[in-house]
Amino acid sequence: MYRDTIISNISLATTAAESPSFTNILFVTANAYFEDRLMAFSSLDEVKGLLPTDSNAYKGLRLAFSQRNGAPQPIYLGRRKVDSVVLEPKVDRVGKITQYVLTVKSDEKDLTVTHTSTTAETAENIVEALKNKIDNSDITAAAADGKLTISVSTSKKLVVCDVSNMTQSFTTSETAADLLSAIMEENDSDWYVMSCEDHTETFVMAMAAEIEATGSSNTPKIYAVSSADAETITPLVDPADDLFGKLQELGYVRTYPFWSANSDSVFPELAPIATNAIYQPGVTTYKFMQLKAVGNAADPVTGKDLRTARLGYIEDRNASWQSRERGVDFVHGGKVAGGEWLDVIIARDWMNDRIESRLLTLLLNQVGGKIPFTPEGKQKVINVIDGVLQESVNLGILSGYIGTTIPEITSFEDQAHRILDQVKFTGFLAGAIHFINVSGKLTYKDELIN
Repeated sequence: MYRDTIISNISLATTAAESPSFTNILFVTANAYFEDRLMAFSSLDEVKGLLPTDSNAYKGLRLAFSQRNGAPQPIYLGRRKVDSVVLEPKVDRVGKITQYVLTVKSDEKDLTVTHTSTTAETAENIVEALKNKIDNSDITAAAADGKLTISVSTSKKLVVCDVSNMTQSFTTSETAADLLSAIMEENDSDWYVMSCEDHTETFVMAMAAEIEATGSSNTPKIYAVSSADAETITPLVDPADDLFGKLQELGYVRTYPFWSANSDSVFPELAPIATNAIYQPGVTTYKFMQLKAVGNAADPVTGKDLRTARLGYIEDRNASWQSRERGVDFVHGGKVAGGEWLDVIIARDWMNDRIESRLLTLLLNQVGGKIPFTPEGKQKVINVIDGVLQESVNLGILSGYIGTTIPEITSFEDQAHRILDQVKFTGFLAGAIHFINVSGKLTYKDELIN
């Protein structure tokens, strides 16, 4: 049989395991602006025109983008499924010749409705006229008290967009569990920190529990939440009677609490996570940030900045806040509800992912071969893990480490099941300086020194 003198067969060992984002943030509101469960925006310019400027969605994204200086990472807006959309003619347009427009989209049909009012028409007349023009078996429209309520059956999607000269509000009954499940099903890897407009205790406690459970998955998440609960700025009691105190009691390590009297109008929890999201995960601290448009922790009644004693009550619950110290406004705290530092949790997630994804990549790229239970095979595993540890040192996440070890002898059972067990290392966290204590002494120098 003839054979070529030279035969070359080059295989590709370029398969890489995927890693989720550990930087991008997601802000969720009940809305019907779009059909998907989440939409990415790279700047506030993309938000304008799509979202009403008086909506919580717009306010939250505006605050998040205002913390950045041209950073390329997207910010995601999530959609909590709504039961109905309530539209009301803007007060300053009633009694004037005005064109009202809205587009309603359901699973099967798109419907655009317009009505031009006269100076004699009331809000009740306007919404009744719009209601009468909605003729769609998928859509239910009702007019009452100068408001137009649009809904669809629970099994169908509802989008209401291109709305002119009307305000919008939404009703929702979707639970935290169903909301997170729907978002994760559509996209579980392009975002890391979630925040929601709903700050009610029932929703927050439920969402915190759901996010905590993601720690055992390949796509762990963080939940940032703010609160204006007045009980939080009073002494902590046992059992806790405020939202942040209850989160602390549960020891959650994936919930980042932020206290602000402006919680429900500003959504301040978005500011610190948007500020740090542009950096390598785990290398930044969540103290010392100077947030824009958030305001300092203030008395909900008087509006005056809180005194240090009341700020201490926030700290007792492991929550963060912004306040003034020596003439500078910056964030204090930086912990998760359970008491660990947030940057440590993020660093651990990042290191876990790097080790898992790089080891899988190692196994996938053994083209025409395998990694055996031999010293050489085990060393390949050690090299991958130690590489991540050294990278963590270079980034300032670790100050050092005790390298990876694997027992020389692998049990018969583990070899039969092809499991490499007892792979261990120790990493030393570099931490971050948050407080400095100085002890000095003033005295007189002897006039004569021998």
